[in-house]
Amino acid sequence: MTKGFVDNNQALHAIYFYQKMVGSNSKPNKYTYPPLLKACGIVGVVEEGVQVHTHVVKHGLRGDGHIRSAGIRMYVSFGRILEARKVFDERAESDVVRWNAMMVGYRKGGDVDAAREMLEAMTEKNTVTWNGMVSGLLGWG
Repeated sequence: MTKGFVDNNQALHAIYFYQKMVGSNSKPNKYTYPPLLKACGIVGVVEEGVQVHTHVVKHGLRGDGHIRSAGIRMYVSFGRILEARKVFDERAESDVVRWNAMMVGYRKGGDVDAAREMLEAMTEKNTVTWNGMVSGLLGWG
């Protein structure tokens, strides 16, 4: 349901649905959280986003790659780069999606040097990596 709401530009409905879900003692799963974190970032509801991330930790799902990526992007959207970095650093291994999210977060936050360091440290790069870095350097993103 949360994904359906987000996919149909109804992020607030996704958040409201989740609140009802939690209130009725329904147990969310690993598929609930990525679109929900995205919804919080879209709407810009920092407090709710932090609460959702707390639920992720409470339910033992913080190691899920999709949830971690969504958490990084959510914190970046709030301008909370330190929190995004904490989510990034929670586990030693990361894939190109999380590296890209963190690199773009630094770039959007104005820390081009940190973004460049991320780029240089990445062992795997893809088109999104290069587009993310180049668009920032050219002022497109």
